[in-house]
Amino acid sequence: MNQHEIGIVAIENIKRPQKGFTKLAYLTDYDVARIYSLSERDANLDADVIADRFALATKDRNIRMFYLNAEPSRDMTKASITHPLDNLIDSLTGSGQAIQKIEDNGFVMGQAEPFQVTDSSMQRYFKLGAVVGAVAIISLMISYFIPMLTIAAFVIGMIGSAGLYLLNATLLEQALGLLAAISAPTVAVILAIRKVDETRGTMPDMSPSRRITHTIVLLVKTSILSLAAVPMVVALLNNVTYMLVLDQFRGVSLLASAPIALIGIYVVLYRGGSTFTSILKLLKAPITLTWVIAAGIVGVVGMYYLSRTGNSGSVSSIEMVFRSLLENTFGVRPRNKEFLLAHPMMILGVFLAFKYRYAVYLLIIGVMGQLSMVGTFTHIHTPIYISAIRVVLGLGLGLIIGLIAILVWQVAERIWKRWSPLLRR
Repeated sequence: MNQHEIGIVAIENIKRPQKGFTKLAYLTDYDVARIYSLSERDANLDADVIADRFALATKDRNIRMFYLNAEPSRDMTKASITHPLDNLIDSLTGSGQAIQKIEDNGFVMGQAEPFQVTDSSMQRYFKLGAVVGAVAIISLMISYFIPMLTIAAFVIGMIGSAGLYLLNATLLEQALGLLAAISAPTVAVILAIRKVDETRGTMPDMSPSRRITHTIVLLVKTSILSLAAVPMVVALLNNVTYMLVLDQFRGVSLLASAPIALIGIYVVLYRGGSTFTSILKLLKAPITLTWVIAAGIVGVVGMYYLSRTGNSGSVSSIEMVFRSLLENTFGVRPRNKEFLLAHPMMILGVFLAFKYRYAVYLLIIGVMGQLSMVGTFTHIHTPIYISAIRVVLGLGLGLIIGLIAILVWQVAERIWKRWSPLLRR
């Protein structure tokens, strides 16, 4: 194959990995192109839907080939045989304009070519820096929960990394990448919580306009700190195998849940006073029906949230239409959970927490946006500039929705203050 320059293709989202494919890719010097296979069922979708899929696959996921599956089928209602070939042609060159959309994104139709793999003598030093940075951010996160273990965590982390590198370098890269991705958003939101508590203590009577200004500044700072994990993750996973999805970032569900749990623990147990006292107080608290119902709701919401994590979750037809609208409007689709929920909750939570102590609980939801931004860059097969645009769009739209939420709260608060005395009579 190498002698005759014969390459191979990696099928996207294949149900069962082909045995020996990774080894064959290595032996052919990764002469591999990624291919999207359109199923027989999907070949009957609307031409515009198929065209959007093709354009999105090339732009967002580095797909370089398409395979169109088509077979005739019986239409019992019309007592005839139908075939999707005309529909496929329409999607490519007719009303769908798939080829035109792909070319508009900067691609040229022709023979698919693999990624050019280049090695740099400096790459190992950059990766070493990423290892040190990852261990440092992990140790910093540990310091906010168990301060006495900070130095020990860093030393053990460095020694353990050296040993694991000799045994299984890939496992080291994936483990450090995951832990760094978890640690950075957690540290960023913990620092945001501390800043809010400090500001509320020193300036308890800030005007709404000043609170909004402080909120926006704190959101930007928190996001920058969260994104500090991105260079480490990208450097650790900087390999053609991840670009071809022969290897993948591991621990998506853990990344989606661990920062939320850690921030929840910090808010409940580590905000002022003795942590031991807080634990005892929590353990002695009576279990009421309200607690049981709340725990049930949290459990159901958590299960739904995790079921939507990754590529396996189902998407409703309404959400598909909304996604297409975002894609066609902005060119790059921001993540719904970021700009519709997490970032607005972060903004509203910080704004309220400058005045009300318990409003900081909203930041447990807000951390979802921070971890999601980092998670966006774990898709190594997606061009970095696409991921960057997605993150910036999410922050921008989330900021707008968050400011609207603040406005609604301010109006509702004024109405309540005006009419609540009358209701008590």
